[in-house]
Amino acid sequence: MTCTIFGKSHTIYTERIFLPSHQLTSIPDSIGDIIYLSSLILYDNKLSSIPSSIGNLINLEVLDLHNNYLTNIPESICNLIYLRYLDLSGNSLINIPESIGNLIYLEYLDLSGNSLINIAESI
Repeated sequence: MTCTIFGKSHTIYTERIFLPSHQLTSIPDSIGDIIYLSSLILYDNKLSSIPSSIGNLINLEVLDLHNNYLTNIPESICNLIYLRYLDLSGNSLINIPESIGNLIYLEYLDLSGNSLINIAESI
């Protein structure tokens, strides 16, 4: 099975997508079809949202979305049970899901440069 994401063909076995500084404005819902993805690196783009299908990426270990225009994070991000590295710095986030504290393998979390009103107590 293949799907086209960001103008390139990917299979469900694709393990890494590295597209910083590509002026991307959105992440397609089909990103959730790449179930073996372990690294998604999309920093320094123009992303304003993340599709809830990102929660399907159960093998994701690295998610780097710093320096975009994100205003919220879907609750489904908390399904990423193997996530070790999450960089959401330099966005426009006001809050993050409370259940983000359930990501037990998370070793690195950067939320600096946002406008967070409340930070989950579970962090």
